[in-house]
Amino acid sequence: MENMLSPRNGIFVLSLACVLPAQASLITLGYASFTLDNPVTGQSSVTINNFSGQTFGCAPDFPICDNVSIATGTLLISYLDAFSVAKSLTRTLQFPILPGTTTPTNFIFDSTAVTVTTAFLSGTIAPLSFSLADNSTVTVSQSFGISLDIGYSNIGLIQLNPADTTATPEPGSFLLLLGPAALLTRRRS
Repeated sequence: MENMLSPRNGIFVLSLACVLPAQASLITLGYASFTLDNPVTGQSSVTINNFSGQTFGCAPDFPICDNVSIATGTLLISYLDAFSVAKSLTRTLQFPILPGTTTPTNFIFDSTAVTVTTAFLSGTIAPLSFSLADNSTVTVSQSFGISLDIGYSNIGLIQLNPADTTATPEPGSFLLLLGPAALLTRRRS
């Protein structure tokens, strides 16, 4: 069995630490709600609330001032059928979700025949750069993914900050990277 502190494992740890961004902040686009017996008894649904733009956003909780659409989306649901057999289904958005509240018709399903165990919503947004309520402009990652619980789950977008990827590391951060390298060098001697 290979030693977990072998040079090969140490190099992987160091290279992983070097490529992770120093800072990333989350910007809330809106939320998705997963509800049972809604819109009618015996049906469950996932509703997507896109709070971007001047009408729905540009506020402290939902700070995106430009219209941002959820361009693509996939809902993956794992469930137990009436015989307690584990199954899953995938539903894809049929059209972009513009600012406002939308319950896609294919995100409504019969909850009398299934017991949902997990639900996951993923997708992409457009545009990737937009203005915020504080008059700044940001660029975010194109994709998002959230686990849905019964109730509400925020749709957060990861802000990309080019300054973080090109900035010189602080001496303290550099020492954190040297620590494992020193340990590996000592182990090898």
